[in-house]
Amino acid sequence: MGVTCIARWPLALPNSMPQFVGHILNLPNVEHRGRWKCSARSFRSSVHPERFLYTLVYGENAHILLEDRKSLERPAALEKIRFEQEAAEQAAATVSAPPMEDDDVIILDAAGQEPGAVLPKAKNIPLPLHFRTTFISLKPPSTFEQFLGQVKAKWGSRPGNAGIEGVTFTIGTDWIIRVGFIQAGSGHKGVMLETEYLPLQTFPPTTDGQPPAILAEFVASIVPQSHADYTFLPMRFSEEQWSEILGSADDAQPKPLGATEGEYSYGFEYATPHPSDWGSGFTQERRSAFLLLRMMLDEKLLV
Repeated sequence: MGVTCIARWPLALPNSMPQFVGHILNLPNVEHRGRWKCSARSFRSSVHPERFLYTLVYGENAHILLEDRKSLERPAALEKIRFEQEAAEQAAATVSAPPMEDDDVIILDAAGQEPGAVLPKAKNIPLPLHFRTTFISLKPPSTFEQFLGQVKAKWGSRPGNAGIEGVTFTIGTDWIIRVGFIQAGSGHKGVMLETEYLPLQTFPPTTDGQPPAILAEFVASIVPQSHADYTFLPMRFSEEQWSEILGSADDAQPKPLGATEGEYSYGFEYATPHPSDWGSGFTQERRSAFLLLRMMLDEKLLV
């Protein structure tokens, strides 16, 4: 698991792919690792039109981004709950026991305590059922189709889809390179290159969203001079934010597949056992899948 950056050529045509591939194959210590292919689809709730669902099939896994545009993002929702909890605790602290005179007859309750001896407790503010975005993964991808067929609320497929098709390379033991052309609907939307540097485990904090210098310099060294007009996909996620994104589905209580009453099957990522590499290489695949989905949405390649 390393750190990834994505470079884009929005106007490049598919026939420019041989130039990229040929240039990379001439690099020292490069090895061709096979085909790179992923496909994305978009759905919208027929009951709650503000809810969207985006899927990315990546190899043997399906990655799903749920978005409720009326809900708060996780940090804002947790801050709101913290504020409400503090207000409830302060309100409970102001409630005092009723005054009693010395000659009053004290009647104990069933618990053997004086009336008013037990002050009301502040209620615990529950977590929302979901935040604005929830990112989950399924293996195999067919599990997602089973889920859509079993939930009671309906998700309607939206017109148009997007995908990436290309090849994967490695350079030595430190670098993984994926290059492919993007297709949205029936049109071509340029070429992208994803570079992963394995020795770097934590993404350094940045203010401008640009990748670390070692990644930016490496990309500049492997692309043809005729295609130096690329742009980097902004990377503004800290490790804490990545932890929230990749663990966003873990806040919900798991339920059996198809047992949910709503259209957010909280916990349906547990429908199949986690693969053995769930915490290592699979985590990096989830990062890559999330970035690819965000790129497609931000650049209107997927609607």
